[in-house]
Amino acid sequence: MTMAGRVTELVAAIDRADVRRVAALIDGPYTPDALTSILRAACLGRSYDILHCLLATPSTTAFLSSAPTATLHSLLNAAAQGGDLHIMAGMSRATGVAWRDVAEDVGPEHLTPLLIASIRGDTDAMHFLLQDGVDPNVGRTRDGNGPLAMTAAYGFTGAAAMLLDAGANMDARNAGGATATDLALLYGHDEIVQLCHMAHTRALASVDGNAIKSSISKLRQAKQYTNYAVRDREKVDFDRVQQKISKLKARIHGRIDAN
Repeated sequence: MTMAGRVTELVAAIDRADVRRVAALIDGPYTPDALTSILRAACLGRSYDILHCLLATPSTTAFLSSAPTATLHSLLNAAAQGGDLHIMAGMSRATGVAWRDVAEDVGPEHLTPLLIASIRGDTDAMHFLLQDGVDPNVGRTRDGNGPLAMTAAYGFTGAAAMLLDAGANMDARNAGGATATDLALLYGHDEIVQLCHMAHTRALASVDGNAIKSSISKLRQAKQYTNYAVRDREKVDFDRVQQKISKLKARIHGRIDAN
């Protein structure tokens, strides 16, 4: 059997989740390109038993230890596309690559595992990645859309909420100048529009307490200024200063909004 024929049969066995046949076929020399194709099929196949069988082979282990970074990142992105959490964890262990470091440049695209999972609305994979410290803003499609923009465009409400909670940037714009909120409006995903507005409101209300206290201190200094000649001459209303202090205090305690 030729190398190409052997690879084709092995990939077919992976697709069938036929562990016995995979174990019989993997025992042989394969080129790096062939092993890349075989492992990619396993990452997409959603059978951890198949992946475990492949990773137990010395030739596969040796390949992963010497493969270029771009190849390893491509395989990890394939695992994210497959969406099986056991396979994702297994590939990260086998390659020694942290998920937050994975990025694959394909033309204008900057593919990351989180972007791929977001495009699919795969909240399980997204949660796995975010828990592992992946930046919620990294990754872009050929149109310049990041993870949040893709969930907004496709209407994946749960996925969008997860990204917003993780600190995704609502103000990021794609190549056409559209934000995630713009895309949600365009495609009629009202729940995501509301989520974005709520997140924006929370961001505005998250006022730096130290900055406010500094402002209060400065206002108090102005209030304590006792040049009555100036007050009488310029008709300065120092009561307004006290009102500003009261409003700033109220903002600290959440009694009024940031406006």
